[in-house]
Amino acid sequence: MFEAMTAQSRFVPDLDCIDLHNERVSELVTILSQAIGLAEQKIKEFAWAARVHDVGKRFISEDIRNKPGKLSQPEFNKMQAHCVAGYQMLYRLGYDEIFLNTALYHHENWDGSGYPDGLREDNIPLEAQVCSICDVYEALRATRCYKASKTHKEAVKIILALFGSKFNPKLRPFFVKALPEFEKLESLILADSQAQLSV
Repeated sequence: MFEAMTAQSRFVPDLDCIDLHNERVSELVTILSQAIGLAEQKIKEFAWAARVHDVGKRFISEDIRNKPGKLSQPEFNKMQAHCVAGYQMLYRLGYDEIFLNTALYHHENWDGSGYPDGLREDNIPLEAQVCSICDVYEALRATRCYKASKTHKEAVKIILALFGSKFNPKLRPFFVKALPEFEKLESLILADSQAQLSV
């Protein structure tokens, strides 16, 4: 089922920005998980969970999600709540632990400065750690109404500086190993976007 859905929904034109983000993060998670050397089944589970990691943003108003300027503190608090909202929805639907952990903990930081629970280091589940790196990379590369996109090199430079604070430093060499495949994926995204524009 994982392979079929991935093939069917790669950058489908009518997906909104949340769906597109989840799609791209899922593909990046596959690449990074492979670089780490995880078992094939675990790679599929991590990638599948990444496809719904931001589902909780469905409960956040578009006015907040797409606000051009800086969020106020109350707005930021509401945005942060998407992790718990997504977890609660997936829990009610009977999703397993990897899905729940990814939705709930993908904004936790290695140094304990993240949310919602301020988890530190290896208390953060690996699936959430992997998703977090890919989530940040995709967010940096994406164009949004409130920000311009970073280049691949700019995004990589930013992320490399975050290992040891935001990200697990032990995952740094695997991220570096995955970068050539990240670039190939970027080429696919660009080609798909240009094809859609020409239709």
